[in-house]
Amino acid sequence: MLTYDAHHGNGTQDVFYSDPNVLFISLHQMPLYPWTGAVNERGIGDGIGTTLNIPLRPGLLEMCLVSMGESRITNY
Repeated sequence: MLTYDAHHGNGTQDVFYSDPNVLFISLHQMPLYPWTGAVNERGIGDGIGTTLNIPLRPGLLEMCLVSMGESRITNY
C-alpha cells in the first residue's frame, strides 16, 4: 500500500504495522502533524521490515518526490 500526502498515514500504518503480508509505504512531509512516520518506524513483530516511511522536506516539487520514492522503493 502506498500513501502520498503532506501528513503521514499513521492510521494506515497502525493497522498494518505487525502484518507480514502488507508492505506499507508512506511519502509525507516531515516535520508535520501527527509527528509520526520516521524512517526508523519499520514494523513490529512479524511485520518488521514491512513499513517504509519516506519523510520529505517541505516545498519539494512533485516530480522530485516521485523520483525519490521510486529510488527508495527499488532499493528497499
